[in-house]
Amino acid sequence: MLRRLSPWLRATGGGLQPGRPAACRNAPRQKLTMPQPAALSERLYRWLLLAYPTEFRTEYGEELVQVFLDNLHEESVAYGRRGVLRLWWETMTDLSSTAFAEHLAIFWQDLRYGARMLLKSAGFSLVAIFVLALGIGATSAMFSVVNGVLLRPLSFPEPEQVVMLWQTNQRENDEKVRTSVANFVDWRERNRVFSHLSLLRSYPQNYVSDRVPERLSAALVSPALLELAGIQPLIGRPFTQDEEIEGKNQVVILSESYWRRRFDASPAVLGKQMKLDGKNHTVVGVVPNNFEFTNTVARPVDIWIPSSINPPKREENRGAFAHTVVGRLKPGISVAQAQSEMDAIAAQLARQHPEENTGFGIRVVPYYEQLVGEIRPALLVLLGAVGCVLLICCANVANLLLVRAAVRQREIAIRTALGASRSRLFRQLLTENILLTVLGGALGLGFAWGAVQLLVALNPGSLPRLAEIRLDGTVLAFTAAIVLVTGTVFSVAPALQISQIDLADNLKDGGRGSTAGAARNRVRSGLVISEVALALVLLSCAGLLARSYLLLQGVDPGFNPKNLISAPVMLPEANYAKPQTQAAFFERLVERVRTLPGVTSASAVSTLPMSGSSMVIGFTVREQPPKPPGQGNAAGYNSVDPAYFRTMGIPLIRGRAFTDADNAKAPKVALISQATARRFFKNEDPIGKHLRLDISRGEGDCEIIGIVGDVHHDDLASESRADIYAPYQQAPLPFMTVVARTAGEPAALGDSLRRVVAEIDPAQPVGTIQSAEQYLADSTAQPRFNTVLLGAFAAAALVLAAVGLYGVMAYSVTQRTHEIGVRLALGARPRDILQMVVGQGMGLALLGVGLGLAVTFALARLLSSLLFGVEAIDPLTFLAVAALLASVALLASYVPARRATRVDPMVALRYE
Repeated sequence: MLRRLSPWLRATGGGLQPGRPAACRNAPRQKLTMPQPAALSERLYRWLLLAYPTEFRTEYGEELVQVFLDNLHEESVAYGRRGVLRLWWETMTDLSSTAFAEHLAIFWQDLRYGARMLLKSAGFSLVAIFVLALGIGATSAMFSVVNGVLLRPLSFPEPEQVVMLWQTNQRENDEKVRTSVANFVDWRERNRVFSHLSLLRSYPQNYVSDRVPERLSAALVSPALLELAGIQPLIGRPFTQDEEIEGKNQVVILSESYWRRRFDASPAVLGKQMKLDGKNHTVVGVVPNNFEFTNTVARPVDIWIPSSINPPKREENRGAFAHTVVGRLKPGISVAQAQSEMDAIAAQLARQHPEENTGFGIRVVPYYEQLVGEIRPALLVLLGAVGCVLLICCANVANLLLVRAAVRQREIAIRTALGASRSRLFRQLLTENILLTVLGGALGLGFAWGAVQLLVALNPGSLPRLAEIRLDGTVLAFTAAIVLVTGTVFSVAPALQISQIDLADNLKDGGRGSTAGAARNRVRSGLVISEVALALVLLSCAGLLARSYLLLQGVDPGFNPKNLISAPVMLPEANYAKPQTQAAFFERLVERVRTLPGVTSASAVSTLPMSGSSMVIGFTVREQPPKPPGQGNAAGYNSVDPAYFRTMGIPLIRGRAFTDADNAKAPKVALISQATARRFFKNEDPIGKHLRLDISRGEGDCEIIGIVGDVHHDDLASESRADIYAPYQQAPLPFMTVVARTAGEPAALGDSLRRVVAEIDPAQPVGTIQSAEQYLADSTAQPRFNTVLLGAFAAAALVLAAVGLYGVMAYSVTQRTHEIGVRLALGARPRDILQMVVGQGMGLALLGVGLGLAVTFALARLLSSLLFGVEAIDPLTFLAVAALLASVALLASYVPARRATRVDPMVALRYE
């Protein structure tokens, strides 16, 4: 092995050059007798020499020590303590630069040699790089999601002071109830812990211009919201406080995205009049896109409008819980202090307004927790899963390196015989392996970029902060850390194994009998067992999620979504102020839709199931005794066309359905769901009873004429809610969704629905036209996202574990060719050889399965919050996964075992 000397130690004729350390300058060659204090200096100097590479110390260490001691003596005699200190300073300065230069020179030498070795074994290198890139890319992509959603600071100044305020319904055990304008005003006036409080409410608006009418996503907010969020408009001004007063709130602020899309980012938009729901509003500003409250209002928001905080009849609507509240804590106020204050205010309101507030509390939640609290468990589980995939990838590469090390035994033995130290060999091999990992990391970043795009495309509607998911500096630093850790930790074992070879052991190993060879086999076996165990953990978790998702998909929503399409329509109050005109519009619209080609049935409903909108009202039963405040009845409410139940496929259980005769002149009637009957009429027949609805405002009671099937209104995972239905001719509303069942593909009906609405009223826009099947798919988007992603990770783990097991068994067969030949020559049957090899592989697999089951039992409960209808400890799923993994392991062991049975004894006896 060639020796590389340091630039400042290169000699001509054996002498040291002038660039040597200060300790070596002009030093005499004779050895001097040093005083006793020099012993301590010598020990310290020898300790400092450890900064140099081992080979350098071996070659020049004693000479440098002697030169340093000579100079130390001269400086001490000539200049005393000052000379000694100067010598130490010069020594330390020179050592810090020259030691680094020596290490860098050796590193570049190792790097060049490692690159040549990787090119020499191109097939091995490509496989190892691809496997590492798969693990590193998947991990970096998943970390990008976690970083963007969970770790990146919120865009607000001092975001820890921003909180959400919810009412809590103690009787219904509901922790997330919106509030009314009247309650909000009382909260704002009575509290001493918030610097700002703001209302938010999603409320679509119809925009009529010289173009096609649009239905915009609008948010009604308090003027204080921009100041609360610390947001300055891009252009224009924020809302003023007096713009929350009824009649003064006809101004609008545009979102940046809508401003660019609709007005080409023109500053001339300021002062422009926008006709929203029939009323003119003046554009006063544009806010940047980061001004979003994605968990409280529809997204993306197109326009922001001041909410009417002080309506003339505020107290009449104290029970209309339709608004979300955001607050900013005063400096120095904690969430606990705010919670104590709001508890006291809730108690006051319950005493002063018992009808609306008895049984209701107030809950203060940090905005960050509200934003990511529900998604955090799923993301952390997925990050842990992809970490397991990375470990399996690294174990596979470590196995490849061990196999490659066995192939390089002769090379290493020769280098050892020529004088290479074990530490030098270890360093060289470690550099090669780290180079391999760096190349895998570089390719993995490309995989990560594509995976991030895919993850965003698979996004469930509930994933917040989607725009902040990207490969940034934090993700790059995380990837670099992964490369460093994996390149070091998972290269140590192969490098240690190969660097410990000497000539004698190599000859023994060549005879298949050495301890080192057995040690390498144990390491490879241990890696395979770990791979199988990790794969089983991932497969078990994926199996639980898959079974949960299948059970969720099997839930009957209560209606038939096939070939059903919907089109929401909201009539502006300025044009349709009277209930009679609203009812006439929708009656005419439904009749026109029924005549469209391909439509088999059509109807209308105020809030469509699974659409994300709902309406809950209070009611009393005239035939039942009145209930105390706070214990009144409440149920979902829907105004429907008489053909609604037939169109949706909701069965009539008892009584009769609505007919065209149930119009505004007929006695008021209602239908209830089975859940309503079970909950509020436990031991009674509800048909013939009368309901007094809070929404009717004393216009008369409704007689219950029938019971219909239950419907899952919000999502499939929750129980069917109690529902009340009224015929829309008797209870007209300005917002309805037209539903139509078609004989063919429902999406083809979209343009026809828009055309029919335009024929009735050219200024009336239509909301997003969507099929009922799409609504159902959106309601299960989050569990589908979790299941697909974890399933993909588990499938990758299964394949990698199978490849790892196959590789170990194939190499084992190659190693034991001579032994197998001897066995066959002595009379062993091919079946015996098959059983021996398969038994060895299955033994490793079963050990991994046992270890994996133990880990799964310990960790499975972490999935509890993500499961539906399945226990976290589900023996059936675990047994099925174990059987699957054992079957794959059997196949991975069988292939090399079959090859072992075909060994020719005569050839094997001459092996090597």
